[in-house]
Amino acid sequence: MTTGPNKEKLILGALICTAGYFFIAVMGAFSKLVSLNVSALMILFFQNLVCLLLTLPHVIKQGWPLLKTTRKGLHLTRDFCGVMSFFCLFLSLKSISLVDGVLLQNTAPLWIPLVAFVWLKIKVRGHIWWGMLLGFLGIILILKPGFGVLNIASLLGVASGIFLAVALISIRRLASTEPTTRILFYYFLFGTIVTLPFLFIHFVTPSLKDFLYMLGVGISMYIAQMLITYSFKHGKASTYAPIAYSAVVYSGILGWLIWNTIPDFLSLIGLLLVIIGGLISLYYERKLAKTH
Repeated sequence: MTTGPNKEKLILGALICTAGYFFIAVMGAFSKLVSLNVSALMILFFQNLVCLLLTLPHVIKQGWPLLKTTRKGLHLTRDFCGVMSFFCLFLSLKSISLVDGVLLQNTAPLWIPLVAFVWLKIKVRGHIWWGMLLGFLGIILILKPGFGVLNIASLLGVASGIFLAVALISIRRLASTEPTTRILFYYFLFGTIVTLPFLFIHFVTPSLKDFLYMLGVGISMYIAQMLITYSFKHGKASTYAPIAYSAVVYSGILGWLIWNTIPDFLSLIGLLLVIIGGLISLYYERKLAKTH
């Protein structure tokens, strides 16, 4: 039975984690606001550069030996898939609503069992299929392929979720030996380096407003990462995993306030099915984390 102080810690951790996902939604809003004037690669570069600069003091404080690792291949897998997830998200937000983009990225738990099967040869258990089927039905309702509105932007949102699923499994495996600061530093460093050449190709001089929006993307991402990571000191990551879907709610509110967009009935049903399916799949992720 949970004691009083431990219960209070869990609640505090949940509130901190929820605040972290609020900033994930804010980051998406900043990206959508600036996406009409600058390229997704430029947004991605600023996101990673700002986060890298903000992470450096922690690395210096803990000492450069912190960065020594024997798991370079797994770091590269996590870094590449993480960067691609946000690249696809930023591209999709040019054409689809904020809530749809964030929700499609948060389909990652639905893809984790399939990724684990292909990559780690872990079989998908029977009851997990129900969660996946519910979630995929929700995706179909959101994309509405039979209504002629299925577009590349929506598919990019789905791709964002698939890449995030691979990144999450990589993080789970890295977490057994690697401290969080090391994982984040290499991720932001990788993202900055690989997007730098494209910055020169797609560079446009941003207005002051667009520059502040891109700065907002980076700062929001950093705050979100720090809050979510700090919340894990109060409870297990698997306990707080379902809170990720609060980002979808926040995105819906921001989309309504900024762009006056409200999901239609089919999209709302799809959103609900994706969240239910994701929660069922998160149960599988807990078992995966224990096993691997």
